Amino acid sequence: MKVIFNEPKEFIEELRKEKDRVHRRIVRVTIRLKKAETALGAAAFQIAVVATCRAGDELIVLEKPCGSCFILNDEVRKRANEVIEQLKKEIEEVGLEVRGGMYEP
Repeated sequence: MKVIFNEPKEFIEELRKEKDRVHRRIVRVTIRLKKAETALGAAAFQIAVVATCRAGDELIVLEKPCGSCFILNDEVRKRANEVIEQLKKEIEEVGLEVRGGMYEP
């Protein structure tokens, strides 16, 4: 089963509740670039910060959108990095380890 959050605050609250069940006490955090097409048919990228962990038989997922762009610009990259840094801080405060990448179902 997959549990999906879009807001970091809700994701962190779930980690607090499930921290003793988080597999190997690892939460994986990364930036995901997803190719999309605009209404005019031009290629664009949707950028999101994705955080995942396994807790029992559940995959707990945060998908925080950070913006869309035709090329990965500094503004979107900065926004994504700010989300990642805040997540890292809060995940470590919960007592879990942050690593790169993401778990897939």
